Amino acid sequence: MRCDTNKLTESVFAVVLFATLGAVAMLALGHELAATEPGLGDIVSFSNVSPNRNPPLVLSAVRPGANDRRICALDTDVMAASGGSLFVEGRSRAPTGGFRVHWAGGPTSAGADDCGANSELVLSTHQLQELAAAAGGFGASRVARTELEAEAPNRVAAE
Repeated sequence: MRCDTNKLTESVFAVVLFATLGAVAMLALGHELAATEPGLGDIVSFSNVSPNRNPPLVLSAVRPGANDRRICALDTDVMAASGGSLFVEGRSRAPTGGFRVHWAGGPTSAGADDCGANSELVLSTHQLQELAAAAGGFGASRVARTELEAEAPNRVAAE
């Protein structure tokens, strides 16, 4: 049986071409996914958000302390009614990962599980993305984000 060199060359070229295109597509997808992840300097503002989400989004947040870690609640309807914002300060050192954020504004929920008007919190990536979606996205932070990352590229918020 005789091997046709042109056919073999075309087949190898096709395999290499498809592998290269697949790798480029995976890199582009990875870049898009990384762009949607919260980062240092991102802001979620509840100042211009109207309450009455049906059903309301209520998430648990961790309030790290010197001797203990307490749980409090973030109710998007209460946060929208009271106004305020979450500022992403950095990645959390917690084993579960996530981000360390600062809440400044009104109460975060009704009752004893309120996080307070000025709180350091730890949220997972998913929780932060859900809060941003409820508030209409991340605020004006991309320019500030690049400046913050340039100042402290390997900074991890202390807990």
